[in-house]
Amino acid sequence: MFVKFETKTFSVDSFYSKIFNQVRDYEFESFSLGVTYPKDLDDEKKEKLKTDFQKNLTVKIAQDLNKKIDFDYPDMAIIIDFSNSQIEYIIRPIFVYGKYNKYSRELAQTYHFCYKCRGKGCDFCNRTGKLSESSVEEILIPYFITWFGGKDAKFHGAGREDKDVRMLGTGRPFVMQVVDPQKRKIKKEELKKLETKINSKEKNIKIKLIRLITKKEMGEITSAEHNKLYSAIVSCDSELTQKELENIKGEYNVDQRTPNRVSKRRVDLVRKKYAKIKKVNLKINKKEFRIWIESDAGLYIKEFISGDEGRSNPSISGLLKKKCTCKVLDVLRIV
Repeated sequence: MFVKFETKTFSVDSFYSKIFNQVRDYEFESFSLGVTYPKDLDDEKKEKLKTDFQKNLTVKIAQDLNKKIDFDYPDMAIIIDFSNSQIEYIIRPIFVYGKYNKYSRELAQTYHFCYKCRGKGCDFCNRTGKLSESSVEEILIPYFITWFGGKDAKFHGAGREDKDVRMLGTGRPFVMQVVDPQKRKIKKEELKKLETKINSKEKNIKIKLIRLITKKEMGEITSAEHNKLYSAIVSCDSELTQKELENIKGEYNVDQRTPNRVSKRRVDLVRKKYAKIKKVNLKINKKEFRIWIESDAGLYIKEFISGDEGRSNPSISGLLKKKCTCKVLDVLRIV
């Protein structure tokens, strides 16, 4: 946030008043103050101002507002720039850790840009610039901006599922980064109120807010790799028996080349993944069955089922010696 000023005098009281008017609506415990002095000042004058102006202004802010001076990791950094006649306020973002469930097969996880027009709008996306009407990200962000008085918010998921895949069980971890928050003294009870508000208004998602975390913790959460348990309904091109299905249960090391459907936006390489077929059930009909698969992070389940024209090996299709496709897929649990 940049705020212009007109005076070029080095008045502690004047600048304290300007700063107070800008920061009074923000919750913060610590701050730092930096000053960029005019280039035409000599070194002796700058050194004097660092004591007479900068140090005294820093002390006044700390004492009058009862804030801690912290030059390493402040809640707010204040930079007075005399060269450009502006004061910059850098407010440290807050990071909210939670988990979400997604119950709709028409809802993406994040803003789903149209890959053909790159978000500009074309016939393929009906001039919307995106391939999904909404997303978990788009639903949640306005709630967090309003609740914390932020300028913006950024959604960070721990992995993702396809638009047509439901996220069930205890949910997928995510972190919401709130930019320039006015409110940062958030107790667990207040997070619960935000959680309840969202869950009472949204039918396609459900969230659980856990706690505020650090930026370092956000990186650990969003980069962590977890096994997942999936349930899928599989359709085959010919009839099969329960005995055939029982024979494919077991553990597999899968060589999976980047699937055709994501090859335009993913590096083309062969990934070595693990899959365990835990249970199969033919109760739907003689050509369709339900299967439960546990896999490590990054295995494309739809392609593990279809074989993806030989790019996934082994595959359900290859094991059954039939052409199989995934009709419905759910993430049952992140292990």
